[in-house]
Amino acid sequence: MLEKYPFNLLSDLSFIRHMDREYTQDFVNVEDVKENVIILKEGNSRKYVRMIEIMPVDFRFKSKREQNRIIGLYDAWLKTGPDDFQIKAIPQRTDVAYYIKAAQEAFEKEKEPKARELIGQFINCLYAEARKEQSLQVKYYLIFRYKPDAFGLIASQSEEDIIRALNMQAERAMDVFRKMGCYDGPGSENIVNICETIYNAYNRAIKDKESFQSRVERLKHDSMVIDSMTAGGTPVKQEVRSILAPKVIGLMESKFMTVDGEYRTHLYVDGRKYPDIMETFGWLNALMNYGIGFDVDVFYEKRDSDALLSEIRGRTKIATPKLLSRDDTSKDANEIQNTYAGNKYIVYALQQLKQEAYNMAVLVTIHAASYEELLLRKQHIMNFAKTADISLV
Repeated sequence: MLEKYPFNLLSDLSFIRHMDREYTQDFVNVEDVKENVIILKEGNSRKYVRMIEIMPVDFRFKSKREQNRIIGLYDAWLKTGPDDFQIKAIPQRTDVAYYIKAAQEAFEKEKEPKARELIGQFINCLYAEARKEQSLQVKYYLIFRYKPDAFGLIASQSEEDIIRALNMQAERAMDVFRKMGCYDGPGSENIVNICETIYNAYNRAIKDKESFQSRVERLKHDSMVIDSMTAGGTPVKQEVRSILAPKVIGLMESKFMTVDGEYRTHLYVDGRKYPDIMETFGWLNALMNYGIGFDVDVFYEKRDSDALLSEIRGRTKIATPKLLSRDDTSKDANEIQNTYAGNKYIVYALQQLKQEAYNMAVLVTIHAASYEELLLRKQHIMNFAKTADISLV
């Protein structure tokens, strides 16, 4: 399931290690970006993917009525949205430089002394926050791919039709999220920003030393030198994957990988052992906001409702005699009862509420500057998972 999406070729170790790769560019299957659509080359075929950065609404501070409205909008989107999609959460330190600059410009323009005093206090607060280096910002991305049957198109449609269909789906999604109170993030508003977002995902360890723009300029200069061209000559078009690829990828160890000297390892949430109780701000939200160095990818794959109902009815037939014949001392009594109740609710949700059912997979990627730090971070999140009744494997 993971190979459907653009940001996980460097995340799924088992997938990478069975690939015949010679250069780091071979790990990047992004062939091009056209009209905000990412084109992936896999063998002799192409896949088309759309990515949207979403700046979320703070659900906690909404009234109960407003929370229900937001949930209703999301439920409506699931009924008309893509069959398969991915949500990627990347925690990072908040860059307050932009906000400080904007506040300073407002301070210079403001003539009212009292207003200038308030703006000055706000600027001091921003500087204090920057010195802490603990302010956390999570970037959220919605990623989905083109499927002919899901978009009402035939498989032989032209690339222009596919790109148009994906962009229409993206705009419909953003229209729903705007009604929730969310707004578009800058990471997906144009081709350059999309390429920079992918570059930052692949080149996490060096992006602060060599920015996306610096990489583009360096490769442009190198191409001119190789082709014996002087500065100011006709630029040579670069392959997108050459711009996006990390410099060094290490796959010699079985328990981790290195990307430009940064250590990475991965954990999955055991799908058979999701927490039974979902609080208002539950375990998935806690994972996504756990801290810097922990990325979370959540994959959703729509199930066929009729096939799922048939499967559940079969499981219910097996569980019913066990439930009726159990005694209070039965060791698996609670498990049988929970399974029976869960199956009944799913049938009710599918038949009466006309809801959609999805398979869900959760991947946690851990990043660290050293192997020792990687092990420490892994132990920290494993300890947290135990307290939250999450099974990480």
